[in-house]
Amino acid sequence: MMAEGQRVLAGIPGVREVQAGSVIDQSAHYRYCWLIRFSAPEALDSYRHHPAHLAFVERPFRPMATDRMSADYQVADARTGVAALPDAASLAQTDGLAA
Repeated sequence: MMAEGQRVLAGIPGVREVQAGSVIDQSAHYRYCWLIRFSAPEALDSYRHHPAHLAFVERPFRPMATDRMSADYQVADARTGVAALPDAASLAQTDGLAA
């Protein structure tokens, strides 16, 4: 399934790279990881609704991964224009936790 997913998902416009891996620590709750890199932030929306992505998710992926999580991240680097990750004080202020 992982090789098929890499092939299918990599063919979607805007997808720059697809990596898949499995857990090293067998006691971990989640067993597999998918890392999909996009050519631009705008590509994420078209990827989510692309027929090839939806077909892969519905057929081989979802039945196998009944307990899953998904999160989108912005990588901090010069290419993305994000200089650095926020520090704890900045996070506390944006979450309304600062005094």
